[in-house]
Amino acid sequence: MYNRSEIDRDTFEKIDEFIMVKENEDYSKGTIEKYNRVLLKFFSECKKNYKLIQYQDIKSWLDKYYSNMKKSTIRNKIIALASFFSYLVRAEYINISPVNKYLWPPKPESIPKGLSIEEMSRLSLQAENISLRDRVIIELFYSTGIRRSELMSLDVCDVNLDYNTVKVKGKGNKERTIKLKPHSDDECIELLNPNVNEFLSHVLMNF
Repeated sequence: MYNRSEIDRDTFEKIDEFIMVKENEDYSKGTIEKYNRVLLKFFSECKKNYKLIQYQDIKSWLDKYYSNMKKSTIRNKIIALASFFSYLVRAEYINISPVNKYLWPPKPESIPKGLSIEEMSRLSLQAENISLRDRVIIELFYSTGIRRSELMSLDVCDVNLDYNTVKVKGKGNKERTIKLKPHSDDECIELLNPNVNEFLSHVLMNF
Protein backbone atom coordinates (compact mmCIF):
# COMPACT_ATOMS: atom_id res chain seq x y z
CA MET A 1 0.00 0.00 0.00
CA TYR A 2 2.03 2.96 1.30
CA ASN A 3 4.52 3.85 4.01
CA ARG A 4 3.60 6.94 6.02
CA SER A 5 7.19 7.30 7.22
CA GLU A 6 8.15 8.18 3.64
CA ILE A 7 5.96 11.32 3.80
CA ASP A 8 7.43 14.41 5.43
CA ARG A 9 5.55 15.97 8.33
CA ASP A 10 4.63 19.19 6.50
CA THR A 11 3.08 17.31 3.57
CA PHE A 12 1.27 14.91 5.89
CA GLU A 13 -0.27 17.82 7.78
CA LYS A 14 -1.44 19.42 4.54
CA ILE A 15 -3.09 16.16 3.48
CA ASP A 16 -4.93 15.97 6.82
CA GLU A 17 -5.95 19.61 6.48
CA PHE A 18 -7.26 18.98 2.95
CA ILE A 19 -9.25 15.94 4.10
CA MET A 20 -10.84 17.96 6.91
CA VAL A 21 -11.88 20.63 4.43
CA LYS A 22 -13.52 18.01 2.21
CA GLU A 23 -15.37 16.57 5.20
CA ASN A 24 -16.72 20.04 6.00
CA GLU A 25 -17.78 20.40 2.35
CA ASP A 26 -19.97 17.31 2.78
CA TYR A 27 -18.04 15.10 0.38
CA SER A 28 -19.09 11.47 0.67
CA LYS A 29 -17.11 9.19 2.95
CA GLY A 30 -16.15 7.02 -0.04
CA THR A 31 -14.78 9.97 -2.02
CA ILE A 32 -12.79 11.26 0.94
CA GLU A 33 -11.28 7.83 1.55
CA LYS A 34 -10.28 7.57 -2.12
CA TYR A 35 -8.67 11.02 -2.05
CA ASN A 36 -6.76 10.17 1.13
CA ARG A 37 -5.61 6.83 -0.26
CA VAL A 38 -4.36 8.33 -3.52
CA LEU A 39 -2.51 11.19 -1.80
CA LEU A 40 -0.80 8.97 0.76
CA LYS A 41 0.25 6.52 -1.93
CA PHE A 42 1.52 9.25 -4.25
CA PHE A 43 3.60 11.11 -1.65
CA SER A 44 4.94 7.93 -0.03
CA GLU A 45 6.24 6.79 -3.42
CA CYS A 46 7.30 10.21 -4.68
CA LYS A 47 9.17 11.01 -1.43
CA LYS A 48 8.99 14.79 -2.00
CA ASN A 49 7.50 17.70 -0.14
CA TYR A 50 4.31 19.02 -1.77
CA LYS A 51 6.07 22.32 -2.58
CA LEU A 52 8.62 20.50 -4.73
CA ILE A 53 6.18 18.45 -6.80
CA GLN A 54 6.36 19.17 -10.53
CA TYR A 55 4.31 18.04 -13.51
CA GLN A 56 6.91 15.42 -14.40
CA ASP A 57 6.75 13.87 -10.93
CA ILE A 58 3.04 13.22 -11.32
CA LYS A 59 3.39 12.04 -14.91
CA SER A 60 6.14 9.57 -14.01
CA TRP A 61 4.05 8.22 -11.15
CA LEU A 62 0.98 7.80 -13.35
CA ASP A 63 2.99 6.21 -16.17
CA LYS A 64 3.63 3.22 -13.94
CA TYR A 65 -0.09 2.45 -13.94
CA TYR A 66 -1.14 3.16 -17.52
CA SER A 67 -0.30 -0.32 -18.76
CA ASN A 68 -2.47 -2.23 -16.28
CA MET A 69 -5.20 0.19 -15.23
CA LYS A 70 -8.32 1.48 -16.88
CA LYS A 71 -8.30 5.10 -18.01
CA SER A 72 -11.20 5.78 -15.65
CA THR A 73 -9.03 4.65 -12.72
CA ILE A 74 -6.18 6.88 -13.87
CA ARG A 75 -8.61 9.79 -14.14
CA ASN A 76 -9.76 9.21 -10.57
CA LYS A 77 -6.17 9.43 -9.36
CA ILE A 78 -5.66 12.68 -11.27
CA ILE A 79 -8.92 14.09 -9.86
CA ALA A 80 -7.67 13.47 -6.30
CA LEU A 81 -4.30 15.07 -7.01
CA ALA A 82 -5.87 18.00 -8.88
CA SER A 83 -8.28 18.66 -6.01
CA PHE A 84 -5.48 18.57 -3.45
CA PHE A 85 -3.15 20.91 -5.34
CA SER A 86 -6.02 23.27 -6.18
CA TYR A 87 -6.71 23.50 -2.46
CA LEU A 88 -3.05 24.29 -1.80
CA VAL A 89 -3.20 27.10 -4.36
CA ARG A 90 -6.39 28.55 -2.84
CA ALA A 91 -4.84 28.36 0.63
CA GLU A 92 -1.74 30.12 -0.79
CA TYR A 93 0.63 27.30 0.19
CA ILE A 94 1.81 27.08 -3.42
CA ASN A 95 1.52 29.45 -6.39
CA ILE A 96 0.51 27.06 -9.15
CA SER A 97 -0.78 23.52 -9.39
CA PRO A 98 1.49 20.95 -11.09
CA VAL A 99 -1.61 19.17 -12.41
CA ASN A 100 -2.39 20.36 -15.93
CA LYS A 101 -4.45 19.26 -18.91
CA TYR A 102 -1.64 17.16 -20.40
CA LEU A 103 -1.94 14.63 -17.59
CA TRP A 104 -5.51 13.66 -18.39
CA PRO A 105 -5.95 10.56 -20.56
CA PRO A 106 -8.09 11.19 -23.66
CA LYS A 107 -11.76 10.42 -23.30
CA PRO A 108 -12.97 7.65 -25.62
CA GLU A 109 -15.01 9.03 -28.48
CA SER A 110 -18.64 8.06 -28.16
CA ILE A 111 -20.21 6.52 -31.23
CA PRO A 112 -23.65 7.92 -32.03
CA LYS A 113 -26.40 5.34 -31.74
CA GLY A 114 -28.28 4.84 -34.97
CA LEU A 115 -31.91 3.89 -35.46
CA SER A 116 -32.79 0.22 -35.53
CA ILE A 117 -34.53 -1.31 -38.57
CA GLU A 118 -37.76 -1.42 -36.57
CA GLU A 119 -37.47 2.22 -35.56
CA MET A 120 -36.70 3.25 -39.13
CA SER A 121 -39.70 1.29 -40.39
CA ARG A 122 -41.99 3.08 -37.93
CA LEU A 123 -40.51 6.42 -38.96
CA SER A 124 -41.08 5.62 -42.63
CA LEU A 125 -44.71 4.79 -41.96
CA GLN A 126 -45.25 8.01 -40.03
CA ALA A 127 -43.46 9.97 -42.78
CA GLU A 128 -46.24 9.09 -45.20
CA ASN A 129 -48.55 11.42 -43.27
CA ILE A 130 -46.22 14.45 -43.05
CA SER A 131 -45.35 17.20 -45.51
CA LEU A 132 -43.24 16.61 -48.60
CA ARG A 133 -40.53 18.86 -47.17
CA ASP A 134 -40.21 16.75 -44.03
CA ARG A 135 -40.29 13.51 -46.01
CA VAL A 136 -37.34 14.71 -48.11
CA ILE A 137 -35.43 15.75 -44.97
CA ILE A 138 -36.00 12.35 -43.33
CA GLU A 139 -35.07 10.47 -46.49
CA LEU A 140 -31.88 12.47 -46.96
CA PHE A 141 -30.89 11.89 -43.33
CA TYR A 142 -31.55 8.17 -43.61
CA SER A 143 -30.09 7.52 -47.03
CA THR A 144 -26.93 9.62 -46.60
CA GLY A 145 -26.24 9.77 -42.86
CA ILE A 146 -25.38 13.48 -43.08
CA ARG A 147 -25.45 15.85 -40.13
CA ARG A 148 -28.11 18.49 -39.63
CA SER A 149 -25.58 21.28 -40.30
CA GLU A 150 -24.54 19.54 -43.53
CA LEU A 151 -28.13 19.25 -44.66
CA MET A 152 -28.68 22.94 -43.97
CA SER A 153 -25.70 23.92 -46.11
CA LEU A 154 -26.74 21.88 -49.16
CA ASP A 155 -27.18 23.72 -52.44
CA VAL A 156 -28.99 22.67 -55.59
CA CYS A 157 -25.76 21.83 -57.39
CA ASP A 158 -24.73 19.49 -54.53
CA VAL A 159 -27.41 16.94 -55.44
CA ASN A 160 -26.63 14.90 -58.54
CA LEU A 161 -29.70 12.92 -59.49
CA ASP A 162 -27.99 11.37 -62.52
CA TYR A 163 -25.44 9.62 -60.32
CA ASN A 164 -27.62 9.45 -57.18
CA THR A 165 -25.03 11.29 -55.08
CA VAL A 166 -24.97 14.18 -52.64
CA LYS A 167 -21.92 16.39 -52.09
CA VAL A 168 -21.66 17.72 -48.55
CA LYS A 169 -19.27 19.94 -46.62
CA GLY A 170 -18.35 18.56 -43.23
CA LYS A 171 -16.20 19.81 -40.39
CA GLY A 172 -13.32 22.00 -41.49
CA ASN A 173 -15.11 22.64 -44.80
CA LYS A 174 -13.98 19.23 -46.04
CA GLU A 175 -16.04 18.04 -48.98
CA ARG A 176 -17.17 14.48 -49.50
CA THR A 177 -19.51 12.82 -51.94
CA ILE A 178 -22.09 10.40 -50.55
CA LYS A 179 -23.92 7.77 -52.56
CA LEU A 180 -27.55 7.29 -51.69
CA LYS A 181 -28.12 3.91 -50.07
CA PRO A 182 -29.23 1.35 -52.69
CA HIS A 183 -32.46 0.45 -50.92
CA SER A 184 -33.33 4.12 -50.60
CA ASP A 185 -32.41 5.28 -54.10
CA ASP A 186 -35.82 4.87 -55.68
CA GLU A 187 -37.82 6.61 -52.98
CA CYS A 188 -35.30 9.39 -52.45
CA ILE A 189 -34.98 10.09 -56.16
CA GLU A 190 -38.76 9.94 -56.54
CA LEU A 191 -39.09 12.59 -53.85
CA LEU A 192 -36.22 14.75 -55.02
CA ASN A 193 -36.66 14.70 -58.79
CA PRO A 194 -39.63 17.03 -59.12
CA ASN A 195 -38.84 19.08 -56.03
CA VAL A 196 -35.06 19.39 -55.66
CA ASN A 197 -34.78 22.97 -56.89
CA GLU A 198 -37.68 24.27 -54.82
CA PHE A 199 -36.69 22.24 -51.76
CA LEU A 200 -33.01 23.09 -51.66
CA SER A 201 -33.20 26.69 -52.78
CA HIS A 202 -36.20 27.78 -50.72
CA VAL A 203 -37.58 25.37 -48.13
CA LEU A 204 -34.21 24.20 -46.77
CA MET A 205 -33.17 27.78 -45.98
CA ASN A 206 -35.78 27.81 -43.21
CA PHE A 207 -34.82 24.43 -41.74
